[in-house]
Amino acid sequence: MDNATRSEQSRLKAIKAALAILTRDGVGALTFDALASESGLSKGGLLHQFSTKEELLGALLDYRQQFIKETVYSQAAEVSDQEPVLHGHLSALKGLSGGETKPVNLSFLAALVQAPELLQQVLDDHAEALTQIRSEATDADVASLRWLAASGLMFMDLLGWVPLPDEQGNTLFERLNDTSAWTL
Repeated sequence: MDNATRSEQSRLKAIKAALAILTRDGVGALTFDALASESGLSKGGLLHQFSTKEELLGALLDYRQQFIKETVYSQAAEVSDQEPVLHGHLSALKGLSGGETKPVNLSFLAALVQAPELLQQVLDDHAEALTQIRSEATDADVASLRWLAASGLMFMDLLGWVPLPDEQGNTLFERLNDTSAWTL
C-alpha cells in the first residue's frame, strides 16, 4: 500500500473516531489525546493529518458536506419527478436527522462552538443548493419552503428539540418529499 493510500485511511479513521467522540462525549471532549486513544493512531500521526483542532473540525465539516452531496446526487438520479435536486436534499436532510448518519451532523455543532468561521462553506453550499432547488422548481417558493422546513427539522433534531417520536419525524420528512402533495 502506498503512502497516499495509508495517509487517506488514517485520515478517515481519525474522522470516524472524532465523530464517535462527538456522539458519545460532546465537543468539549474532542482533544488530540482522546482522538489518539479512540482511533488507535499516534498523536504525532494525527498532528501530521491535522495540525490544529480547527483543521480537524474543517475535515469533519468537509466529511459532512461530502455526505450531503453524495446523497443528493444518488437520490436525485433515482427519481423521475421534476424536482430531483430538492428530492436529493430532502433525503440528505432526513439522513442527517437520525440513525447511523446523525453523528456526521455533529460536526456542524462542533464547528459552531469551536470555530464558527469554518461554517462559511456550509453557508455557501446552502445558498448554492437553494439556487438549484429554486431553478428546477415549478413553484420556487413552495420548493424553498419544503427545503427550509426540512432544514429546520434537521437542526431541531440535532439540538434534541424535536418533541416527536422518530417515526413521526420520518413521516414529516416523507410528506415534505412527496411532490404530489405540494402541487395543485
